Amino acid sequence: MPVRNRKPYFYKLNDTILKNVKSHPYLGIELAEDLKWSKHINNVSSKANKSLGFLRRNLRRWPSDLKKPAYISLVRSILDYGAIVWDPYSSTDREKLEKVQRRAARFITGDYKSRSPGCVTSMLKTLDLQDLQERRKDLRLTYMFKVVNGLIKAMPPENFLTPTRTGCRRIKAKAFSGYHSENPVSAHVRNNSKTFVVPKSNYEQYTQSFFVKTIREWNALDEHVVQAQTVDQFKTLISQRSD
Repeated sequence: MPVRNRKPYFYKLNDTILKNVKSHPYLGIELAEDLKWSKHINNVSSKANKSLGFLRRNLRRWPSDLKKPAYISLVRSILDYGAIVWDPYSSTDREKLEKVQRRAARFITGDYKSRSPGCVTSMLKTLDLQDLQERRKDLRLTYMFKVVNGLIKAMPPENFLTPTRTGCRRIKAKAFSGYHSENPVSAHVRNNSKTFVVPKSNYEQYTQSFFVKTIREWNALDEHVVQAQTVDQFKTLISQRSD
């Protein structure tokens, strides 16, 4: 499976041309030649829906306080596996995953009849089930915290992160035809003291990859958050932030 933008390339082994494939699974993640994640996300959502269907058939009469941990253990774990790598950036792919959890909310509450606007969102809030997109963001930031603090032995921070100067960044006010707005408060953004250079990227796949995307989000965190002393403390602080 060649990963490149140039003309096709054929690999040989003992003078035998190897068969080219457009995607292939590796450690449970479907890697594609164009480095997009739609096929993997289709696989994940299909597998998670099947597991949810198993729970619905076998735990139908169970109370909600037992259904919820069953969902978290057997379904959401599928949606979380490797998510810091393949975190989707297209609304179509994100929605496929969110639909699994929205179906799970009806399963946990036993409410399959409500159709009023926002009813499932209310169920998720009552069940304290975080939006999956935000959950993946928290997972990425937590992993970034571990890299920054040298907790991932295979990923020394000096090999992957370049510190940058801290201070204020001036944000240009938006201008529209015949109208100009300026907010002196939001015109500056204060970086924390542990900011890093965001790698330059020319392709969407790279722009949406872990380090490029997560460094931007990390740089925007408040000082007291990045100064957390432990992983658990960091998780608590980012769960309390208001985005």
